[in-house]
Amino acid sequence: MLKDTIDMQTDVLVIGSGIAGVRAAIEAKRSGLDVLLVDKSLLGRASCSIYAGGIIHPKIPEHMERMGFQVPNRLGLPIEKLMRKFLEEGVALGWGHPFLEDQRLMMTIAVELPVRNEELRDFGVKDPYLQHYLGRPGLWGKDILLPMIDCMTDLGVNTLEKVMITDLVRRNDAVVGAVGFGIDSDAFYKIRAKAVVLASGGGAQVYSRTYSPRRITGDGFGLAYRAGARLWEMELIGWENWFCVEPKCPKWWIAYSHGRMRGNLVNKDGEAFFEKYARKLNCLGENATLSPDDPMDKRYGRPIIELVHYFARASAAEISNGKGDNGAVLVDLRKVPEDLFTIESAGLFALNMFRNHDWKRRPVHIAPAAEKSCGGIHINERCESSLGGLFAGGEVSSGSSMPYCLVTGALAGRFASKYAYENELKPFSKVEDAFCADKKKQLEHLTGRRPSKQGDPIDTKAKLGQIMMEHAGVLKTREGLLKGLKLIEEIKEEKLPALYAPTRRKLREALEVVNMVTYSEMIIKSSLYREESRGLHQRVDFPQQDNKNWLKNVLIEKNAKGMSLFDVPVELVWEKPAN
Repeated sequence: MLKDTIDMQTDVLVIGSGIAGVRAAIEAKRSGLDVLLVDKSLLGRASCSIYAGGIIHPKIPEHMERMGFQVPNRLGLPIEKLMRKFLEEGVALGWGHPFLEDQRLMMTIAVELPVRNEELRDFGVKDPYLQHYLGRPGLWGKDILLPMIDCMTDLGVNTLEKVMITDLVRRNDAVVGAVGFGIDSDAFYKIRAKAVVLASGGGAQVYSRTYSPRRITGDGFGLAYRAGARLWEMELIGWENWFCVEPKCPKWWIAYSHGRMRGNLVNKDGEAFFEKYARKLNCLGENATLSPDDPMDKRYGRPIIELVHYFARASAAEISNGKGDNGAVLVDLRKVPEDLFTIESAGLFALNMFRNHDWKRRPVHIAPAAEKSCGGIHINERCESSLGGLFAGGEVSSGSSMPYCLVTGALAGRFASKYAYENELKPFSKVEDAFCADKKKQLEHLTGRRPSKQGDPIDTKAKLGQIMMEHAGVLKTREGLLKGLKLIEEIKEEKLPALYAPTRRKLREALEVVNMVTYSEMIIKSSLYREESRGLHQRVDFPQQDNKNWLKNVLIEKNAKGMSLFDVPVELVWEKPAN
């Protein structure tokens, strides 16, 4: 099936074409190097970046103040205060992982961010700040990413679309290339590179309930792990509470809008429940009105962005306590005036979602859904991994906001270029050629295997998603995690050896399954390892945050026995917990 072997070489190889990957490719090309960017789909189209939004505003949008919304006070700060605030929020709040961040990396991002934002104009982005903190952004991710892709190709970056990288080639303690196959061709690719940048996104597709793109399957985690790179904080998953599960409605995220912000979370008995959990979790702001007539941020006294994972935890707890309805809670919008939806595109989008449901008479079923990976390849402030020549940026490196992806993409491209200038491109050795040949045989073996129900990759993905949603969701227990791990071991023993791929598109699905199983195992084992609750990682059997014993980073690497976990103390360079 893979008739041709195509040998390629480049100075810098970038894997992935979201914001981080494209920005890394631009940075490397501007350094005067030969750059090759590879994506298993069309450029940019399978990334989370294409529909994301949220470049930090230089000032507070006036309409938000008029509507009574609260916004984080980092907006409009002078640069020196912005750096400190970004560090404080990035670490202390941690977007759901308090005090686990690499503080040097956070400070680097804070310093670089204003320049990287302004630089978007050079890449053809008309107005990087045309954003709204709530609702659909005035500037979608596509309005940032697509001009960047045009700029990248105009600069002369070479690209390969619909080519899936299956493994990295390692020489001693450094990565020196990669292998993969063409999805729309019968070619096997051997690519030599001085430096490799992984920017392939996260892996939220391991959960059955998610709104991440279909191709976000944890490929970078699998590639890095098999090559021997370290990963960290894989127990951390970002959850979004407002995922519509109403039977007759599209299964999708109900975006921030003025209308949604005035809804009320209720259980199957019609009881409002978030205030109860908010008091328990101590997440109410000083000026919380607790009035159901106020928008949620004013109602609970904090910007809505700071309450995201608290909503998910409260809803998951209510469902777990038997107060849910068919595995969901409800958002009551019956008292919300329709014109609060129709004044903006996000509200109109929500009404379109509800077109087969009478939301004015009946609450809408919602449930937490996996949004993003918050752990990933362990990098430093130069985006260097634990292996020489391997760099990472974006969600694959344990960060997922647009500012994070933009800055780490630039950093990864910059330091990959420096590494490439300092190292020469050598031919593959006999051992490395043998490794490549073996990987090609493995692919051909998959394509030649007889179809069976046991080995159907689509069926295996569905089963894996159910396992992860049930046993490694928002609220985790040792018993549930161990059961989930056992079921994953069964998949590894029974389904992975039977995987088949009669077509190259099916081959992509099969190899995604392998990466998804690896990532799922990482999530569960890391969740078992961290015996406390911290932000997005919630253990029902260890409900408290334990700064005395668990102010540590949990790392994973592959050794002779398989997946090895260990911990290291968090480097508290600037910020420290109060207790």
